[in-house]
Amino acid sequence: MTIDPTNPLGINDGSRPSHLDLDRRLMGEVPGDVPDAHRTQTEDAARALPPIDIEALRQRARHTDRPVRRPRRWLFPALLTAGSIAAAGMLVVQQPPPTPTPTVRVKGGPQLGWMVLRGDDVQMGAADQRVSPGDRVQFTWAGEVSSIVLIGVDGTGEQVVLWPPTEAGQPVPLEGASGMLEGSVELDDAAGPERFFAVFDAASVSAASRRVAEGMLEADSASSLRVWADGTPDVDVLILDKIPR
Repeated sequence: MTIDPTNPLGINDGSRPSHLDLDRRLMGEVPGDVPDAHRTQTEDAARALPPIDIEALRQRARHTDRPVRRPRRWLFPALLTAGSIAAAGMLVVQQPPPTPTPTVRVKGGPQLGWMVLRGDDVQMGAADQRVSPGDRVQFTWAGEVSSIVLIGVDGTGEQVVLWPPTEAGQPVPLEGASGMLEGSVELDDAAGPERFFAVFDAASVSAASRRVAEGMLEADSASSLRVWADGTPDVDVLILDKIPR
């Protein structure tokens, strides 16, 4: 391998596509070639994770100790990792088969993923999937991290801390390289997309809130917000389009 003496760390200066760009090509969202090495890395990561027990998932999403948090008015109008169910990186469901097929994103850091519960139906998060009022969103994560703070941001820019249950709490500890958060969020009928920020290994909830504010200041669109998160190892963002039932 040849190392450029002017860029020994191999930092992307914008002359080559980012991991996010390559993932979007791999998922068919945008045209373009995908290097074999990137395709192989994605496939290997997907195979490395165990299947999910759907029945256990339903039970955890309805966990009585963590009631559904209902946002104020939106709950989160105006957040994948696009195409993540990769929440836990890349989760694979064996029974029943997911519809639509889950998509995968590889990012330089821990990832936030999701799935939708509609009654007894569980759907893995996909890049082109939309959510509706009344849907429950279950969150997952993947990566070598010890804690998470999950924050929603509404259309006015107001933050709502979802995990931990209160802003006075501490970041939620995580165990293992991937898993699911206890409880789920039920979406209300306010207009607009849903935005969720996962801040990993934050020193405190207030520190996580500052990281989210930084992202909101730097990014003026959904695409630029994803690019920001793609280059920010300790933060991931999920943007879901919501349509009325």
